Amino acid sequence: MAITIYLDECGCLGWQLDKPYQKGGSSRYFTLAAVVIADGDEAILDRPVRGLYKKRRRALSNELKAVQMSAPERQVFAKDIARIASAGQSVQIRSITVRKANVSEAFRSHPNGLYHYMTRLLLIDVMADYRSVSFIPDARSTKDQLKYFMHDYLRLELAIRDASTSLQTTPWESKVSLALQFTDIVASIVWAHHEFSNSAPFKCLEPVISQRTLFFQGRTSQR
Repeated sequence: MAITIYLDECGCLGWQLDKPYQKGGSSRYFTLAAVVIADGDEAILDRPVRGLYKKRRRALSNELKAVQMSAPERQVFAKDIARIASAGQSVQIRSITVRKANVSEAFRSHPNGLYHYMTRLLLIDVMADYRSVSFIPDARSTKDQLKYFMHDYLRLELAIRDASTSLQTTPWESKVSLALQFTDIVASIVWAHHEFSNSAPFKCLEPVISQRTLFFQGRTSQR
């Protein structure tokens, strides 16, 4: 079976933690979210995003970012995500969140390494379960040279597991992918739960999302 994995992020990988966030300081948490779906089923992710644009009477060419959504819109969309993920269709929702205050100096000096490490923790096991994986990270987060580094890094990790996975990595701009915009909203909801304790939308997702936390206090946790 072939799958497509969309990856997006929320928060930042800056380290100005002695000032309030958005007042000269960096976010305290950083979240990666992924949506895994069987090839050919991408319309499942597109429909709720199209519905959001339609309700706003907004053209699809005018990209709507998750941070621009109102609280009621986020709540309704979280319910849509939960419905899709629990409907027995081939959709998996996954996330990993790091508490940046506990990140080592080694990772702080190499934040791209942290990004790639989190991607591996989040996705390598699911990638290893499939023969063909199309991996689509948000192009904003993946410069050309880093795209090839992450692709090779993941291929090496798959080889270590003796997986026969054929991996294709193709960053896309979220403005041309409703599925990436869907993933951006997932990332925003999970991140806001950690960063601001804005948990009402997150509670809708909690039963259907595979979460990991990387708080660097012993092992990573998963539920």
